[in-house]
Amino acid sequence: MMVRRAAGLAFAVVLVVAAAGLPTEPPGNVLVSGEGTVTVYGRPGSFGALDAALPSGQDVATVGLPGFAFPPGRHPHRLVKAGSTLLMAPRDLGVWDHPSSGDLFVAAFELGTKKLTTISIPTTAGKASVWRDGHAIAPSIADIVPVGDDMAVYTAWPTQIEQNPERDGDWPVLGLLLKENGQWKAGFKWTGGSLRAAGWDKACPPDKKRPDQSDCRGLGRMARLKSGEIVVTQQDGLAVIRVQRGLVELVAQYDFPAGAGKPWEVTAHPAEDRFVVGLKVQNGPSTVQEFQLQGGSVIPLSARLLPAEPKATGATPSSPRNDEPVKATGRAGYGASAYDASGNLWVARNNEVGAGPVAIFTKPRCAPAPGPVVCRPDYEVNQPQKFDTAEGMLFDPATNTMLYLARHGVLLAIRFDGKTFSIGNAVDLGSRLLLGGDVDTHVAHQLGVVDQGKVWLPGLQHKPGTVAAPYDHWLYAVNLSDLFAPAPHVLPVTPGRTVTIQAERTVDNSTRVIPGTAGLQHVVAKVTAGGCSDFPAGVACAADNVAGNGFQVGHDSIFGYIGDPIAYQIRVPESGTYRLSLHASTYPNISTSAVEITVAGQSARIPVPPGWNYHHLSATTMFTLPAGVHTVLVGHRPGEHGWFLNSLTFQRI
Repeated sequence: MMVRRAAGLAFAVVLVVAAAGLPTEPPGNVLVSGEGTVTVYGRPGSFGALDAALPSGQDVATVGLPGFAFPPGRHPHRLVKAGSTLLMAPRDLGVWDHPSSGDLFVAAFELGTKKLTTISIPTTAGKASVWRDGHAIAPSIADIVPVGDDMAVYTAWPTQIEQNPERDGDWPVLGLLLKENGQWKAGFKWTGGSLRAAGWDKACPPDKKRPDQSDCRGLGRMARLKSGEIVVTQQDGLAVIRVQRGLVELVAQYDFPAGAGKPWEVTAHPAEDRFVVGLKVQNGPSTVQEFQLQGGSVIPLSARLLPAEPKATGATPSSPRNDEPVKATGRAGYGASAYDASGNLWVARNNEVGAGPVAIFTKPRCAPAPGPVVCRPDYEVNQPQKFDTAEGMLFDPATNTMLYLARHGVLLAIRFDGKTFSIGNAVDLGSRLLLGGDVDTHVAHQLGVVDQGKVWLPGLQHKPGTVAAPYDHWLYAVNLSDLFAPAPHVLPVTPGRTVTIQAERTVDNSTRVIPGTAGLQHVVAKVTAGGCSDFPAGVACAADNVAGNGFQVGHDSIFGYIGDPIAYQIRVPESGTYRLSLHASTYPNISTSAVEITVAGQSARIPVPPGWNYHHLSATTMFTLPAGVHTVLVGHRPGEHGWFLNSLTFQRI
């Protein structure tokens, strides 16, 4: 058993309530615009074109918080909850090892008061900001892990070891955040040199230019095990540490073999001292590998797992593809991963272009081996492959929900009770709406934490290559129950007014399982949502009169919708007559496609013209609806399938 203890260094605390660099507002109350399935917090005036609904149809409330800002040059990328506080770790705006800020800090958002503060972490010389010849010299916070309600551990990397130590001091690689008297502050800290002096020779090898210092091989992402120990990724290995107030111990060290890749993510098992590590391989497929902490040693439990690469076969609803295991190449491989409450391992998959299905391992994985092994999962959930690659995965045990966040701000919720799956409504978080058409600046999101049925995640804005630039950032809260049981859409009672229902906002979240080969089961959503871009103008979802991207629904196959009717719920406050229209498309070679709508015992058939473009199509008959809640069924007659649906609209007559 390896144990190396290091006492921490205490230092002055700098608490910054509001950051400079962004437009300021006079002190005032929280500015709220209603309540919704999604709530977005940010600086007043920063919400762009984000309105009462997201492009995917969920209600959204914007909450303007005066003083909500990060110091220039950083954006949030990691979010955890400690007690009643959300702690956010900032990172550089551009390239990882080219700092865009001279400050090292953590942001704290109090859930009760909705107040954001930043906690400055100075160098050993007490400097809160370090610059040299106009260049920022400060590390990023790589990760934060809570240890109880009033303490959290952070890692910082890269440490910018070439700064002037006599003038500026050294940045920490590891440290504590403590909550005392209701306020968070920076606590004990450790530089690479102090850890090395404490006997962490292998974890913190000497720097070539400054042998008394070390970057500790880049302490990065962390996961806290059931026993309390914390696994920390390094550039080519893992360190397992035990942290107390003022004391940190190195419990174990593990080095990956040459060519295995760089560990970029680690996730802990909910009930055992087991964890999974994601490994990025340059010019090759990424893998995941499971380990266990046992007797002070890190023991591999599986091989480095590769996905079974499918081959297209001319997909059909009953046989979507040939799943013969073929070694993955290029960008194809495994990405983000997470455990559910039963210890099943979920792993997002990347294909050569875009995302693949999510793999679920419910049985023992492939045994350890010298090299990567193609290992067939027990299930593959197909819906995520309709979106972009995964930014992260997160499990909420309270609601038994696995969350999948795709690039460009798409959130998907999946539930599995051990026998059946259900897939919630996809959410477009409205990234394109926040910027107001600025094509040079990017908005991205990262998964954070689930608390009381809401997933909290940061929205970050950045422009690569900028230094000390002030950008807006946001904090999202998404109500998970609404994604599986959306409230009925309330129809208007004023003549001429309309309500549009986005096609993905269905109450149908059922799935079916298609047996594959060698025991693999393909999980297929009854209603499959796919991306629908608002570019170029006048085409696809750019012609639906709804700002932003959004989705279209169809079948898991590539042939448009085939199957039983899709169900939506509406509420009619007062009986009346409505005109119903659709935004739909089909293929150029399909001339028989038609959508059939049934509600309150009345039906209408709406033909869909052939062609790639979407069309606004209206029923020729009106619907007279009594007051109350009704189910709207959207389906097709025999032989008239093959359409894609973006939305349906009710207009009061």
